[in-house]
Amino acid sequence: MQQGVATSHEIGVEAGLTGMYLMIAENSIKAKQFRLAADAINDGFRFVKVKDEHAWEPELHRVKGELALEQFRDGRGVKGVKRGEKDAEESFLAAQEIARAQGSRKWQLRAASSLSNLWKHQKKKKEARQVLIAAYGRCTEGFETTELKAAKSLLAQL
Repeated sequence: MQQGVATSHEIGVEAGLTGMYLMIAENSIKAKQFRLAADAINDGFRFVKVKDEHAWEPELHRVKGELALEQFRDGRGVKGVKRGEKDAEESFLAAQEIARAQGSRKWQLRAASSLSNLWKHQKKKKEARQVLIAAYGRCTEGFETTELKAAKSLLAQL
């Protein structure tokens, strides 16, 4: 994926780079390559700023929050788990707000699901359910998609 990004830069093709940065970040988180994930997220935010391309911005914030959670839960955070959870919460809330302003139901739902999972872990089930119901309720189709099935399952747990 990194080679793909480098090749895109070399030949001057920039379409889809934010999505590539997100894929690098998500896969790096899974592999516990946290520095690589953070670099990919930062590259994504730089691209958003330089190119004024904000379509993927909510998802960048959400993945940044997921990185904060994984990094601090893995014990690699210098500020401790609670700060990691606070950083994650701030990122999830930012993702939700930007997605709402853009009218992106998919990014809203993904951000709400991440936030709800965090709050469920923190024993804030009422708040978790409220935020997820609001995002889920905005959806009018696609109920067989992975995101909506996962959100419905999480709602049932809450």
